[in-house]
Amino acid sequence: MKKRFQLILMLPKIALSLVLSALLGLPIGTLGATEFFVSTKGNDSHAGTERATAFLTVQKGVDALQPGDTVTILPGEYLESVYRNGLGNAEKETVIRAEIAGTVLLRGDVPAPEFQLRKGSQFTYEANVTKPV
Repeated sequence: MKKRFQLILMLPKIALSLVLSALLGLPIGTLGATEFFVSTKGNDSHAGTERATAFLTVQKGVDALQPGDTVTILPGEYLESVYRNGLGNAEKETVIRAEIAGTVLLRGDVPAPEFQLRKGSQFTYEANVTKPV
């Protein structure tokens, strides 16, 4: 009898999840998941949860992911390498995608320019970057 009681208590939560999934057009299991955004005009100190507050780097977006989350990369060229170990799990799909297919170029093969000691400084180095990073 105890198991039936637990199931009855869970039914309202399951029903609410199904109703919200149907109303929002989401697959079951995506409720509670977060979508992060990356943009060439973003800022890694932003929350990243809306286009207007997008991260600047794909790495920041990937680092923010939890199982079931999505990172959407807005069109542009991103000059970086991305690494993540242990992303996702068997129960929840984690997605890394371009907002528009074919509009994102991730360039991990572009070497960084040489850094030079800044004049008048003992510990500050700078590099001349000719492409937006």
